[in-house]
Amino acid sequence: MTMFGALLKAPENETSEAFGYGSIRELPNSDDKQNKTTSSTCTKCFSATLDSLHLPIFKEPILYMIIVVTSTVRFTHMGWVIYLVPNVENKGIAPLYATLVAAVGGVGDAVGKIIPVVILWKELLNSSALWICGMTILSVSLILDFTVTSSFTGMLVLGFVQGLGLGISHSLNNVVLKDVFGTERLVNVMGWTRFFSGMARVLGGFVVGWIYSSSGYYSYGFVTLGCVQGLGMLVLVIGRRFITEQKNTR
Repeated sequence: MTMFGALLKAPENETSEAFGYGSIRELPNSDDKQNKTTSSTCTKCFSATLDSLHLPIFKEPILYMIIVVTSTVRFTHMGWVIYLVPNVENKGIAPLYATLVAAVGGVGDAVGKIIPVVILWKELLNSSALWICGMTILSVSLILDFTVTSSFTGMLVLGFVQGLGLGISHSLNNVVLKDVFGTERLVNVMGWTRFFSGMARVLGGFVVGWIYSSSGYYSYGFVTLGCVQGLGMLVLVIGRRFITEQKNTR
């Protein structure tokens, strides 16, 4: 029956209207409608993505300065954390005492994170000035690393001071961002600064390791970390006026 029905033809003397063919309407093309909907959705998604990136924030030159400074801090932080113990051992100090130096450095880092809270609460210094102080302490203590050869006591003191400067420098990054850009744009600025400074953080460990492979001394790598941090401090000193102006106009 199905086969005969498929082979059935309409009589030639009868029009298609007689069999009701004329009442069948042509359906609209659903592909065109679907393409328009897909295109609209893609456009909205692309627009929403651009809005979430907040790219107009890069029109502010002060952002580039803060990215550079933050990158130097994270570069130094990673190099110091990875190679502090190998550096102490490279000076001829036993591994057990080298770990004690790292522990004292960790205490200094904790103290360095507490000090800004007290100073800013008492309003003794503003965030940018305190950030400069922290980076200065860190830079000088790292450069002086080559002067301490085999003194365990000297490395304890130096490790504590390095941790102290690193704690101050590392903790004040977000505070300065908040003072400059406000709470409304803080999340966006933090995201972009973390993105670029994260690349510098990876290089911190690589550079110190490469210097050790070439020279056989970690002290040269620590001096390099100190110079990089000093460069970040100088950039902040030069740009501090722009930070003050940004805070006043916000």
